Amino acid sequence: MFCGRADLEAAMTAVHMVQYLDDDRDGVPDDRALTDVTTEANREIEAMLVQKGFSHEQLVVLAKDEFVRRQAALVAKENAGFRRPTMLLADGTTIFSPEAKRARERIKMIASAELRLNAERAKGAGATGQVRGKANVPEPKFYVAPSSDDPKGPGGF
Repeated sequence: MFCGRADLEAAMTAVHMVQYLDDDRDGVPDDRALTDVTTEANREIEAMLVQKGFSHEQLVVLAKDEFVRRQAALVAKENAGFRRPTMLLADGTTIFSPEAKRARERIKMIASAELRLNAERAKGAGATGQVRGKANVPEPKFYVAPSSDDPKGPGGF
């Protein structure tokens, strides 16, 4: 959904693609390995966004954003690194883990509206109404309780 083969190929060098994703040692990354690491990354990114309340329709819009796709590819890249236990670093991470950590942080920032999507940067905040609410939302009305004798009045405290 968020990243596929082309996205992962753009994120990894050809040498790393073969090194981490060529199980049969024929010099070509295996389709099954590519599918495994991208599917795992897509599920992780989707879970992060669904947890923040994004709907299926909003996820479809996000999946088309090149920045979101790039972040998902960085997570998939780390997943590829975990496929070779002999290549893990001493702390159990991969050489791709720092990039993947930043990618996860960026996805969380997008989910909390701290980081804007490409369309929003081009057209202004709230321009992608399918993902976030409208830009001009009226202020909620605030009611003061009519008297201290009736603290449960509309909006009372």
